[in-house]
Amino acid sequence: MSEEPPIGYTAAPTGEPTPLPGKEIDYCMNGPTYQTGTTMFTDGTTGWTQECAG
Repeated sequence: MSEEPPIGYTAAPTGEPTPLPGKEIDYCMNGPTYQTGTTMFTDGTTGWTQECAG
């Protein structure tokens, strides 16, 4: 059983957050220099996800 893809953005956040198929969250980038929800994916890219914002 596969997990649902994370919900969020990989570019500028426009419109509603959408599923990000093929993306897996590596870790949430918490800290004073990051916007809440900033996410590092396992492929080395960054974005924003509801999972990290929550």
